[in-house]
Amino acid sequence: MWRRNYTGTLISLGRLAEAAEELARARELEPDAPRLVELAAALAEARGEG
Repeated sequence: MWRRNYTGTLISLGRLAEAAEELARARELEPDAPRLVELAAALAEARGEG
């Protein structure tokens, strides 16, 4: 859960490369966590991909 929260914070701060790294780590630890989909979408939107 900590990594997911940290990812969200990094996205909010605009630290997108770090957010992507933390998101990958969170996926390794909890691949079925529902919030991962939300975070991936937020990261893509912040990058202008969404």
